[in-house]
Amino acid sequence: MNIKYLQKMQTTNTISNIYNEGMTEAEIRDLEMQVGLTFPQAYKEFLYIGGRVANMLAASDNAVVDGEWKEMMEIAQEELSEKEIKLNNAFWVFSSYEPEQFLFYYFDEGENPPVYRYDDGNIQQVNNSFSDFINDTIDYRKTNGY
Repeated sequence: MNIKYLQKMQTTNTISNIYNEGMTEAEIRDLEMQVGLTFPQAYKEFLYIGGRVANMLAASDNAVVDGEWKEMMEIAQEELSEKEIKLNNAFWVFSSYEPEQFLFYYFDEGENPPVYRYDDGNIQQVNNSFSDFINDTIDYRKTNGY
């Protein structure tokens, strides 16, 4: 896969003795088929480089393999429903800390979409692009650890 957006992730294979472990392009296509949507290019690159283990995210935060993504999405949707928040666009939770805290992007915001944080009823944009989020998180983890 040609890496256009996540060069820093590609060249930062390890942080605090945690190595990126990616998915194959075929596995990414299979995941898209399960989801029924096409991922933005920046997220495909993320999966390709670190879809199984992403060294800048805590292990429990990134759960796309083995169907754990379904549970993350269900929990997020339940949380939004409980707070009576309706998101009009298709979204993808790519990292979850607690049921009331998760990071996501909207599918209709381009190949390198902004990243949003949901935190107990509040939604705010945290980065202008997925690649900015990943780069900032890499820098933070390299400096501060986990």
